[in-house]
Amino acid sequence: MLRKIKRSLNQNMKLGPRSNLPLKIIRVPDSKDPHESDMMQKIMISLKEADTNKDGRYNKDELKRALKDLGAFFPGWRVRRAFHKVDVNHDGQISGKEIDSLLEYLCSCGFGK
Repeated sequence: MLRKIKRSLNQNMKLGPRSNLPLKIIRVPDSKDPHESDMMQKIMISLKEADTNKDGRYNKDELKRALKDLGAFFPGWRVRRAFHKVDVNHDGQISGKEIDSLLEYLCSCGFGK
């Protein structure tokens, strides 16, 4: 499901030079659950705004800022949990395909409602 959404997003968005994040969201992708598309869009907007250096990768501080925007009660704990689950190469940043996992994780936690 997430691959289908990402493929649809990539077809309908302009991507940055070294980024997996959109510069501008043109339209919300069609999916079976429109609520899930809205959630994904809210999460992606919050992540984009939190990316202070605009490199398309997220360190712990940037992710914490995004989670505060999304209304997390314990953003520090949630960031540690997300990095434990998502940062597979243990480089201290979430980038590339890890962002897909991050979006899926944040949706499963109920962020973006």
